[in-house]
Amino acid sequence: MAYKEIRDRILTSTAILVAMLIIGLLGTSVIARDNSVEPAYTSDNLIRLHVIANSDLASDQAVKLQVRDAILPIAEEVFAGATSRDEALHRLIHNRERFLASAQAAVLAAGKDHPVRLEIGDFLFPTKAYGEVTLPEGKYRAARFVIGEGKGQNWWCVLFPPLCLWENVSAADRISVESPAPTNNDESNTWFAGAVEIRFKYFDGNDEPLDRYAKRWEWLLKPTMAWLGITGTTSTN
Repeated sequence: MAYKEIRDRILTSTAILVAMLIIGLLGTSVIARDNSVEPAYTSDNLIRLHVIANSDLASDQAVKLQVRDAILPIAEEVFAGATSRDEALHRLIHNRERFLASAQAAVLAAGKDHPVRLEIGDFLFPTKAYGEVTLPEGKYRAARFVIGEGKGQNWWCVLFPPLCLWENVSAADRISVESPAPTNNDESNTWFAGAVEIRFKYFDGNDEPLDRYAKRWEWLLKPTMAWLGITGTTSTN
């Protein structure tokens, strides 16, 4: 084989290998972006809001919503910039009297004299959907506002991270599920601190991203490997 032909083959092979390296790096970059993580909503990383009406009378149910309307703008201010459930919980406890005073003022403004209790602890919640987010049944850290005897239907949302935004209260009403107030047996005052669970966005289950990207570039790899005299398959299986 002539020297020029050998040189040309070496240069061509080098160029092809460099191109394959660049393609591989681009594929790795795409995989890294696809595997970006997002926090999952779990009982360990959120704080729920629970407002319980005095009774199921229409007037008491209306007061419940007025209490809600008094709480949400304060929550928006208090939790602004909070980056963790523990930080949000600290702010909630620190502002406990402010929340309670606002809720009580809303009851009095509605012409009722029911006392309001604010309980912060772990409470049992049924399965609940907030838009595209579904929270399974279980115990969650929550701020529970109990109006009067607390025998009426509930209003729920998530205070942190905020899934019941003040400007979207009407939307929250549409997806809210009303149910009888839970009994005292549903409550546990065991405090705990949990880590945020991490969920991979795209590669849960049996996805095989490396194989997928190998197949994507198979049209280039196969003729290149054949030209270089390499046999085999590009599949990672």
